[in-house]
Amino acid sequence: MIKVQLKNDRRSHRFLKVTVAATLLSALIDGGAFYIHSSDDRLTGNAIGIGINTGAAGAAFAAKSTDPTVLQHGQFVSTGNQLQQFAATIPITDKEQGKAITLTFMNGPDNLPAFNWVRVFMNDQTNRSALSKTANGQPTGRMIVNETSFKGSNKVDLNATGVMKPGSTYTIVINGAGLKGASLGWKLTTPPAGVMTVSSVSPVSARGGGTLTINGSGFATNASDNTVYIDKTKATVSQAFPTSLQITVPPSIVPGKYSLTVTSKNTTSNPVQIKVLGMPELLRSDWLAGPCGATVTIFGKNFSDEASENNVFFGGTKAKVTAATPESLTVIVPDIPELQGATSYVTPTQIDITLTVGTTPVKGHLPFTSARVGWQQ
Repeated sequence: MIKVQLKNDRRSHRFLKVTVAATLLSALIDGGAFYIHSSDDRLTGNAIGIGINTGAAGAAFAAKSTDPTVLQHGQFVSTGNQLQQFAATIPITDKEQGKAITLTFMNGPDNLPAFNWVRVFMNDQTNRSALSKTANGQPTGRMIVNETSFKGSNKVDLNATGVMKPGSTYTIVINGAGLKGASLGWKLTTPPAGVMTVSSVSPVSARGGGTLTINGSGFATNASDNTVYIDKTKATVSQAFPTSLQITVPPSIVPGKYSLTVTSKNTTSNPVQIKVLGMPELLRSDWLAGPCGATVTIFGKNFSDEASENNVFFGGTKAKVTAATPESLTVIVPDIPELQGATSYVTPTQIDITLTVGTTPVKGHLPFTSARVGWQQ
């Protein structure tokens, strides 16, 4: 038996006709909030509360014994061929404290038609304020899914651990365009009790000696009770929490792609892939001397091609990196305190150029001298 209850929250006495395909009813969240657009301004934006009693889990996300625990789920269905907007609230209860949570979207679940174009926004406002628009016409909040997210797959898994916090209520707003009957499903899940899971590793690549954060659930709170393997090589666990571990990548590990797992109390997590990069190294610079404000190019190996990830120091003073490739960095000589801001120095003063890439120290150092006349190498 399927029971459907409709309620117009503006207490309008006008008759509002809502047609829902029976095959989709079982996938709708109990008590979910949906928003409609209509040519009649008196109806546009009205919330329709839909309560479904099917006696079983939603068809779009049929549960299996090995599946994560579904905390909440819902589904949006296009009623026409025009651009439409939907919204739902997602309260995160205190019961989810310390758990890993995943927010999943499926465009066209259970072989149903998919939206051709879709964007999903999330914020912690109420439904009404979440539907307000920014200057470019988009809903307020953070865009978490767009039309490129489903390329190659109709499923997107987002790690919501630490992002969607217990005690808060979030609103997801969906803008979608597709044929009538197009469907977008979502679910919020957490791993079953007693199961240790790795949901993500940040960053996904690091160098030997660098730091990684492992996100998941079921970890031991004592760092020594967790063993992290990068393939068969043990990593050092420096910090441990129920939903995250911080590790140091072994300095001697060879660059390449590896499988990372966590073992604790005779339980091993699912594997995740990471990439170990080559150790960075300083080789030379194009200038061995120069005044403050001069441009110097540093050459080496395995630098980051993101300028902000390379930290260059002249003595203890950080320099600005203006360009970066894996083999070279372009930097500006800073106002070095030892030189008291002088742009030239009668008595040459030698300091060391050192570098870290992210949290990884770079092998070697380079001498640099501030003098009245720059010396070319």
